[in-house]
Amino acid sequence: MNQWVNFPKSAVEVSNTEIKQSPLNNLQKRLTVLLFVQLLLVIGIFAWNQNRQSIPDAQPLLSATDLESDKIVIRDANASVTLQKVNGLWQLPDLKQLPVDEQKLNDLLDKLKGTKLTWPVTTSSTSHERFDVSEKKFQRHVEFYKGDQKAVDLFLGTSPGFKKIHLRKQGDDSVYAVQLSSFEFATGNNDWLKKDLLAFKDTQQITTADFALRKNNSNWEFVNSSDKVDSVKANELANAFANLQIMELANEMPAGDKKTFTLNPGGYQYDLVSANNNYFVSRSDKSSVFKLSQFEFDKIVKPTRLELTAKTDTTATSNPINSVIEQATQGLLPGSTK
Repeated sequence: MNQWVNFPKSAVEVSNTEIKQSPLNNLQKRLTVLLFVQLLLVIGIFAWNQNRQSIPDAQPLLSATDLESDKIVIRDANASVTLQKVNGLWQLPDLKQLPVDEQKLNDLLDKLKGTKLTWPVTTSSTSHERFDVSEKKFQRHVEFYKGDQKAVDLFLGTSPGFKKIHLRKQGDDSVYAVQLSSFEFATGNNDWLKKDLLAFKDTQQITTADFALRKNNSNWEFVNSSDKVDSVKANELANAFANLQIMELANEMPAGDKKTFTLNPGGYQYDLVSANNNYFVSRSDKSSVFKLSQFEFDKIVKPTRLELTAKTDTTATSNPINSVIEQATQGLLPGSTK
């Protein structure tokens, strides 16, 4: 019969086991791990600070002085437009000094005011043509003037992404990618024209060859007629004048079907003409003629006196006895139907 003999562990093996299980040894391991984590943390903080210091502080694209400009010229390869402030109002000097859509212009200036320059895409002058921001090759060239003195010069070029554009300031080789787009810098006079130039909001009376309406408090009535007015239709006509939007300046008023409206006694006279599928409007206080969309044209000229007259409810005004007899005898009398 085989018997196993167990010998006691050697003194060395017992000693090694005691060392491995020693609390002092475990503490040493934990301290080593903690030191390693601290080193990693220090390295990470140092690298983050170095990276942060390498990013330049954001600088405004335009200074406060630049934004005080009183003339802006925007050009592309084929056209240019000049916006000029006269007596505090922006005008189009190349379009009969007609007023600029100041809301549109202010929105653009606010975007430029909020645009900041940080890390450039490139600082090499040899890359200017590649990004379309050179003096010879650009998509938009925008000049700001204060009096006769040019305040700042901007070149807008290619787009690196949605609603982004490459930009360079004159005298600086750095090219930046900013949150702007070329279509905001239109180069046509009509693009900047105030489109509600002929709108009139305080309409109290509308007179044309077919009818005359006047407002009595909040109700509309026909002048020299007891017919009731359809207030919804009358308000729609008044709103058509209040929200009138022109498209562009026309050369002249052509011959064609003309309809004339006068708003308020002794007030503005509007002439509207349709000719060759084009639509035109003029107002007595303006020397210019403008094009309209067919939609704007029809809102004014289409309503007739008949359409503006309130419909009478014949059912409500009929004799109720006759109505009852007619319903009771339906299908019984000769000539009646079931």
